[in-house]
Amino acid sequence: MAMYNAGSIYASINAANGSHSEAILYQIQPFVIAGGANDGKIAGARILNEIVHGSGSFDVYYATQQPDPEGNVTYVWNYSSSSVFASLAYSSRRAAQSVGTEFDGGIVAIAGAGFYGQGRWGDYTAVAPGGLASAGSSGALPVMYFAGMFARSDGTWQTGIGRNSFKAISQP
Repeated sequence: MAMYNAGSIYASINAANGSHSEAILYQIQPFVIAGGANDGKIAGARILNEIVHGSGSFDVYYATQQPDPEGNVTYVWNYSSSSVFASLAYSSRRAAQSVGTEFDGGIVAIAGAGFYGQGRWGDYTAVAPGGLASAGSSGALPVMYFAGMFARSDGTWQTGIGRNSFKAISQP
């Protein structure tokens, strides 16, 4: 997945770490050539941020990230292990946070409820801007909606939809 916003490309990839899968999230700033025969071509790039989700105890896969108009980023992904059914999680990062950090390591949106053994797991997660929500005296803050899959108790999958926003401008 890759998304362009305000001069940065937000991308995610899955990577193997031994016997487990991790999701690596990047924010990349491309440098574009202006003018001449190579006008509009990318001349180079630098990584502005990199966050890895996953550990030796569970697999993380199919991550998607999307920045809001202020540069805060919402991430959504699936995870599972030998003792956790395929579940849906999300996290967020404020634009002003230190590089490589998040406010939390992820929040379980919907816990899987059964074993999914029907072959390929659906590679579908998404995050999209959802307008503004009132923050009382703080004004209006961006809202992000996300969607992804989780395992149902009957062994099939279902799509879960969630909402993420900050409650106050000063919230980390």
